[in-house]
Amino acid sequence: MSPPLAACLFVGFIIWLFRRDSQKVNPMPYALWVPFIWIGINASRALAYWFSSGTAASEATDISEGSFIDRNVYLFLIAVGMVILMRRRIEWGKVIINCRWLLALYAYYLLSVAWSENPFVAFKRWFKDAGDIVVILVILTEKEPVDAIRAAFIRCAYLLVPLSVLFIKWYPTLGRYTHRYTYQTYYCGITTNKNALGVLAMLSGLFLLWQIVEVYRQRGRTLANIWPDLVVLSMCVWLLNLAGSVTASSCFFLGVLILFLTRLQWFRTNLMSLGWSVAGIAVLMLAFTLSPGVRGVVAGVLGRDVTLTDRTLIWEEALKANTNPIIGCGFDSFWLTSKANVLIEVFHVPHSHNGYLETYLNTGWIGVVLLLVMLFSAGQNVVAQFSRGRLIGYLFMMIFWSGLVFNYTEVAFSRSNVLGLLFSLMAAYGIVVPPKTPLEARIVTDQCNAEWPVNFPPVGEYENEPRMSNIWSGLRIAHRSAVAE
Repeated sequence: MSPPLAACLFVGFIIWLFRRDSQKVNPMPYALWVPFIWIGINASRALAYWFSSGTAASEATDISEGSFIDRNVYLFLIAVGMVILMRRRIEWGKVIINCRWLLALYAYYLLSVAWSENPFVAFKRWFKDAGDIVVILVILTEKEPVDAIRAAFIRCAYLLVPLSVLFIKWYPTLGRYTHRYTYQTYYCGITTNKNALGVLAMLSGLFLLWQIVEVYRQRGRTLANIWPDLVVLSMCVWLLNLAGSVTASSCFFLGVLILFLTRLQWFRTNLMSLGWSVAGIAVLMLAFTLSPGVRGVVAGVLGRDVTLTDRTLIWEEALKANTNPIIGCGFDSFWLTSKANVLIEVFHVPHSHNGYLETYLNTGWIGVVLLLVMLFSAGQNVVAQFSRGRLIGYLFMMIFWSGLVFNYTEVAFSRSNVLGLLFSLMAAYGIVVPPKTPLEARIVTDQCNAEWPVNFPPVGEYENEPRMSNIWSGLRIAHRSAVAE
């Protein structure tokens, strides 16, 4: 098949997927195009390199100046997102209270810019990363937040996964790259490197699997409904294998395992004991880090070397840099310092390959503690949504546990990473943002409450009681009609 014909077929398939999703579910609201574009850029590659060779995209560092195109696109998206939020009737006090730990973390990140060796670059990176909060609020203040989350991320999967297959198979100069030091050929698809391709395939696969197993279970799971998602899911599995990212592949299968465990009654009855599982995983990770013997056994099972492709060596050398243990080097600034030059020259890496260590190097123990508190807040929301049987709870369970493990050998916190955005979204989920009651409706409600019989509960008291809500709603309607007459 010639490349032009393949491009026409794949683009046609993507357009058909979008139209089908709009017809089967709901058309995506105009406001969600901002999160869709934002997530699409962060999940793929910088706009300036979308149609550059894979090698050029993989070597694009933009350490200080950044890309003019992407900088202005991000600024435009943030501005549009803020306009959308200002036009919505949001109770900002409740938003701040519910997102307090997420906002506290980003406030400290902003403060840490002050002691960075290059505060201007650090501030630009913080501003771009803080745009995640604007995007998250745009999603969560939609009338149906679950549908908004599904629409934004599923449509990104529909776009980026087929394009990655197209680039790799028929446009190898775009979908593959040659490592600048080893001269080995790797696959990147629409992303910048093999690890980024692994993250795209992992997250897209988990979202698609959640849609097939859970979403379509409520809307009718038939072969006619799910076969397009199965096709894209098979592409995700193929890309995971081709990328060769053991971390992404392991986290994907962990997410799949968790999805099916959540359907067991045992899992639900022991839900409150999962906190001990977190402690157990932390102990295992510590043993894995400190004990070469344990690393050897686990690495052998996964087909990796004991150093996890020099990751443990990077961790040791990074800790020898003697950064300030309390406040670090400033937000996303460690790799801009002279202390990191040796690591860059020896290991040729842009980060420490450990999200928790990266946070420590940049923002010290204060940043690590605030990050852990934010993750604990996100975990509470995950458990709350799952224990209530909410559809989004199953998705959050997969993403949360997979993301915690993923950050042990990769970095997804505070680097304009889609997985990091999802952690922030889970921490902010459940914000109370009802529209402000119009004056007329408030008067009627107050009047009803004032004239409501003494032995009856006030309006709204039993809104969350399934057995009583229908009874009281009927009584309220009858009473309001009597008041109006």
